Amino acid sequence: MIDNFCRCALFLALAAAPIAAADDWPMYLYDPTHSSFNASESKIGIQNAGSLQPYWITNLSAPLAAAPTISGGVAYVGAWDGNFYAIDTTTGGIQWSTYVGKAADPENSWCMPAIGVTSQATVVGNVVYVGGGDSAVYLLDKDTGSQLQRIPLADPRDGGYLWSSLTLYNNALYLGVASLGDCPLVRGALVRIDVANPTPPLFRWLAPEGGVGGGIWSTPAIDPATNTVYVTTGTGEQDPDSGAWGGAMLALDATSLEIGGYYFLPTNSVDYDIEWGTSPTLFQTSSGLPLVAAIGKDGVLYAQRRDDLSPAWSVTLAYECICPECGCGSVSTPAFDGHTLYAGAGTSPDADSEAGSVYAIDPDDGSIIWSRLLSGTVIAPVTVGNGVLYVATLEGLVILEAATGRLLWSDGPPVTIYSQPVLSGGRVYCTQMDGKVVAWQPPE
Repeated sequence: MIDNFCRCALFLALAAAPIAAADDWPMYLYDPTHSSFNASESKIGIQNAGSLQPYWITNLSAPLAAAPTISGGVAYVGAWDGNFYAIDTTTGGIQWSTYVGKAADPENSWCMPAIGVTSQATVVGNVVYVGGGDSAVYLLDKDTGSQLQRIPLADPRDGGYLWSSLTLYNNALYLGVASLGDCPLVRGALVRIDVANPTPPLFRWLAPEGGVGGGIWSTPAIDPATNTVYVTTGTGEQDPDSGAWGGAMLALDATSLEIGGYYFLPTNSVDYDIEWGTSPTLFQTSSGLPLVAAIGKDGVLYAQRRDDLSPAWSVTLAYECICPECGCGSVSTPAFDGHTLYAGAGTSPDADSEAGSVYAIDPDDGSIIWSRLLSGTVIAPVTVGNGVLYVATLEGLVILEAATGRLLWSDGPPVTIYSQPVLSGGRVYCTQMDGKVVAWQPPE
């Protein structure tokens, strides 16, 4: 349990926490609605995006699947070796590092090996919150990296893992619990952590007691206007009467986590591992109708009404399969810049040999405004700002004109990127599976 001194310190830090600066990228997918849109970006545009060059490169010597969170001139990011870093955004120098755990080695040798941090951090006042590789949320001192508290959410020895990142809303943090690699499956849950009183966290279990499935390996989105949290769940049976919420899009009260509405993925399959692939994105039509969208491993983008999760429209972006990294389905959460949705995916039905695709989509009816085929599969969420679309692929970063899909830039030799490009203060930050963090910037 956290002692009274630390509890008071956390409360004061929260009370004094400033509003995120314009140059910050404060959490996964930028904001609680998951827009992935930095409206304040003005230094990089279509006129100079083609001239990006490395401003600095920092090698952390371990695979990186989490994007950095940018706060107050520092990039916070974790690696698959279990280490978590604070990096100076001006120099690329490491300010501190802290070990925040790894998953347990699975019993089955063919399962996914134990890894460290995939969850993206967020900063509240003087505290950095991150989901560790050992299925616990760590509270770290922002300036030193020293551990203030560790909140276990699942037992990694049973197969639990935190793929989900932390969404900050109304002085609370939200994230999901899932399994490391579905071998074995675990009992999934949505968790709410009160920043002022972190323990005990509130759990909403998504499988019956003693059951498995319904893991949240995506990240919750929040509608502040209705105090509603939206999540997408993974593999498991679909039976609301018994509390089995596999392959579901759920709307829950953000305070109590009571389920208010649901939509089951029509193609959900436990046998074939077809489930939701992306986190939800909140957006609205040109007439102001509030919708929520997510993409399944079936390659279909589904847009639902936010009030009751009834279908509004859907559009097919890629072939169905159980292996998005192989080039099908999608786990790339859409972005919304206020008038257009953008989404990445695997192999398009229109492709010849291309393994990836990216789309601009009309939010009113799902019609495709433009599409572009890419040689690399798109795993990470796309990012948009100042008329430019940033697309991380399994063969490197690609930059497009948001209005037309015209290629503006690509980063040359192939490199695998699983994380979202982060746009902040005239730089694009990318983490790569070769262990490098790269800050890209146009020439000054």
